[in-house]
Amino acid sequence: MEDDNEQKTKEEKGLLDGGKNNDEETVDKKVEEKNVEKKPTEEDKNVEVNKPVEDEKKVEEDKNVVENKPLIGEGKDVVKDQKVEEDKKVEEVKVHDKIVEEKKTVFDKKWMQAITIVEWGKLELREVPIPTVSKNLVLVKVMFSAINPSDLSSITGHYPSGIIPPGTAGSEGSGEIVAVGEDLIFPHQVGDRVSFVTRGAWAEYVLVPAFMATTIHKENSYQEATCHFVNPGTVYSFLDLAKKTKKTAIIHSAGASALGKMLIKACKAEGIKSINLVRNKKYFDELTKLGSDCNLDMSDKDFVTDLIKVAKDFNATIFFDAVAGDLTHIVANAMPDHSTTYVYGSLSGQNVKEVSVGDLIFRKQSIHGFWLVDYCKSYTPHELIEMGQIIQKNLKTTYKTETKVFEFSDYLKALEHSKSNASESKSLLKFN
Repeated sequence: MEDDNEQKTKEEKGLLDGGKNNDEETVDKKVEEKNVEKKPTEEDKNVEVNKPVEDEKKVEEDKNVVENKPLIGEGKDVVKDQKVEEDKKVEEVKVHDKIVEEKKTVFDKKWMQAITIVEWGKLELREVPIPTVSKNLVLVKVMFSAINPSDLSSITGHYPSGIIPPGTAGSEGSGEIVAVGEDLIFPHQVGDRVSFVTRGAWAEYVLVPAFMATTIHKENSYQEATCHFVNPGTVYSFLDLAKKTKKTAIIHSAGASALGKMLIKACKAEGIKSINLVRNKKYFDELTKLGSDCNLDMSDKDFVTDLIKVAKDFNATIFFDAVAGDLTHIVANAMPDHSTTYVYGSLSGQNVKEVSVGDLIFRKQSIHGFWLVDYCKSYTPHELIEMGQIIQKNLKTTYKTETKVFEFSDYLKALEHSKSNASESKSLLKFN
């Protein structure tokens, strides 16, 4: 009886609490679980966080597809341009790999071949240490080196090149930079193709002051860019002198030489008249075609008379002399008052002779020596670089040099060619 009453009491209580029985409670519990928001797991959070990024990425990809889709008729051009870009990148990678490999080779290699002045007048091919770069210097792998008259004089000790036996000969060349020092005046980089001037150029590698290395224009080959300073620099400086002193005409004593032909072209380009002295009339036609305004044969019996007349007619008051000896004072006497003579060589093998004191005092004639190395000291480093760039732009025209190439191991043949065929072509030594 008590049990029945207790059960009844429970049922009544249940009705008072909402009147739910066990089955109803089960159903309500399921509904409640369904309506309660499920608490996200750590994995769910990561999915939610990354989902917008993935969506954005897809939108960006779709956008790129739309933007890069070629217009009708342009497909072939786009493909072609893309291929050009790909080829360009491949080439850049090859160049980079080459430079890296070159650097490894240079620093693994300790010795090089060099044409050495072992004593004055005597040369030998020797193995010497590769020099190490330092402040404001670059190490150049030499492709070609030129043989200049000054180099020939250096070998015998008659030219102040700064070389002391045993020392590497040569002064001018072209090549590729394989290492750079610190604090460069000019920002060269490994891999740059450069023309350079420095002592010790007749070797596989050479150290060069940064401002004496000029970047080779892309249209010029190493061979063309080798003779960029000694002759072109001299011609450039002759014209610099003439323009600074407002000269309108010059006289040159080595008209048929390689430098002489270059000077004729440069004068014509600058609007300065040139009177060119030669030892044979056979050169007249060639020089006239190059732009010479007047050619005189020094062996002609009327040479002095003709020179006096022409110098007066052209008002030629500046003389660049590569011969010296008697010729210097002959031409100086023939020029108008207040004229200037610059002696830059001695092809005669003689000193300047019989200079008239009267000409110096009363006619205000003056005679100076000209040395390109010294004259270049009047240029700032940036002016030297500017000179080099101007010359580089005109290496195929005004400053073009005819050359003949010899392997560096055949340097004796190259030297012989330089002595006997200087007016025809300049000897180049090929190193790499």
